[in-house]
Amino acid sequence: MLTTTKDKVQALAFDFLGSGMQWPPPSEVERLERYAANKLLFENKHEVQFKENLKRIQRVIGNFDEVVSYTVNMNYFRKISLKTADLLLGEPPKIKAENENKNEQQTIDDFIKESDLYKKDYMLAIDVSRYGVGIFYPHRNTEGKVYIDTVTPSVWFPIYNVDNVQECFCHVLAWDYAEYQNPGDKTSKADYFLKVQIHVPGKYIERLYKLSDIKPPIKTITGMISESVHATKLKDMPIVPIVNVATSDNQLGYDDYEDVQSIICELEIRVAQIAKILDQHAAPTLAAPRLAIEQDANGRYYYKSGKVIPMFEGVPVPQYITWDGQLEAAFRHIEILMQALYYLSEMGPAVWGDAEKLGNVPSGTALRRMMMPTLAKVNRVRSNFDTGVKKALMIAAELQGTPLSGVSITWQDGLPADEMENANIINLRTGGKATMSRQTAIERYDGATASATENEIEKIDEDEAMSNQLVPPVFGN
Repeated sequence: MLTTTKDKVQALAFDFLGSGMQWPPPSEVERLERYAANKLLFENKHEVQFKENLKRIQRVIGNFDEVVSYTVNMNYFRKISLKTADLLLGEPPKIKAENENKNEQQTIDDFIKESDLYKKDYMLAIDVSRYGVGIFYPHRNTEGKVYIDTVTPSVWFPIYNVDNVQECFCHVLAWDYAEYQNPGDKTSKADYFLKVQIHVPGKYIERLYKLSDIKPPIKTITGMISESVHATKLKDMPIVPIVNVATSDNQLGYDDYEDVQSIICELEIRVAQIAKILDQHAAPTLAAPRLAIEQDANGRYYYKSGKVIPMFEGVPVPQYITWDGQLEAAFRHIEILMQALYYLSEMGPAVWGDAEKLGNVPSGTALRRMMMPTLAKVNRVRSNFDTGVKKALMIAAELQGTPLSGVSITWQDGLPADEMENANIINLRTGGKATMSRQTAIERYDGATASATENEIEKIDEDEAMSNQLVPPVFGN
């Protein structure tokens, strides 16, 4: 984490981007490596990240490489991120102007449509889960149109107050790229550059640097090529980070993968071991006396099936060699690991659909109770999203010249509604009184048009009238 005092913000921006300085900065290397590792886990490239884990187990199991092959990838990482995003944004939130001003509401609606804001929110929710932080970036494009975009945290380098790490002085966006002599051939000689945007309230500074010609993970800045200053007239900086979990001494956020990484690694290893064992013993070896076997021209032995073989005293009966692999212990180990995964990821079995096995579908209330840890986790992320989305819209509107006085967001829980349970609750609360007309009910649940609904109601009334005519009257004594 980059820190400085308020009067040295510009100096630090020059210092860590100065000629001869290492890129990325040494203080940021560990964070960027974690982002790169989590990206591989999300993309199901587990063998890269789990390579060191295999070495540790190999010290216990000498022939580990021969016993286990990585044919089983259990990508719980991606599922954790997607389930979190689904519960947060599966039902799009309702974003309204706080004072119900029509012009302000139109501004919000335009940003939602033109920036495809709900899609950007979903992308950001995945970043918050796998990286621990996601970045909103309201800005003007080359045509001068204001959009709300997202940027990957791997190009984000905030500068915090050394006396208070919760106060950010400056946001730096920086990314390196290569220009090849033959654009279609990435093996040809290339020049490496670093593009930088330094954002402070009211303006941002854009620079272009030259990087060392070699291509290691760590490069060196050789000098600045150009610099330009752009005014934004914003009171704040147009970089809006949304963190997963932040603490008083860490504003960069904690991801969802670190706590469960070793558990998922162990699950994959155990399942792969079991698969290998089952493959080896799918065709067991036969042990038989010499009289019961023959040898072919290639020297391979085979059993004389279908023939009568005399059995002398003391000659063993042919039998298959089987092995008790104690797989029950392995399955019990997997069960314990799954329970730990549910607990540490805050994703209980209900999230994965285990409660729906054998047709056992819980009610809406029961489902919510089963998912209390998961919903608590999503609510924690939602509170940060609520602040971030509002701030991004306010900054975008200010940048466009149509400021908003306030934004209100109504979030959904992402769970399917239990219509029967809701109807019973309404029936109890209203004393059995109707809360919906027949026409509204038919239009909503049958998807019929207004005219078709009216025709259907007329037919129902005619059928009821006909039925009443056919029923004989009942007289008293």
